[in-house]
Amino acid sequence: MAGARRSKQNEYLSKIFDIREYDVPYHIRVMIDKEIRCGVWNEFTLESDRCTEVKHLKEKTDKADLRIMAFDIETFKSPLKFPDKNHD
Repeated sequence: MAGARRSKQNEYLSKIFDIREYDVPYHIRVMIDKEIRCGVWNEFTLESDRCTEVKHLKEKTDKADLRIMAFDIETFKSPLKFPDKNHD
């Protein structure tokens, strides 16, 4: 079983010709490099409207109070028509 899995993995890897970093957006690359993650508390130091330091607050484990909430609903509708609340 392990041999078949390794063979399949080698097959996938043979399809990769080149790995490039330029297709990773700059802001995501900065967040990866600086280890800035969402869902955790961070402290930002600003000087002259520029962020000079980001510090992860590991000791702060409580979740932030919810202030904004959004809903995204999916509906089905007839082509080229707006959704109808009684039907869709």
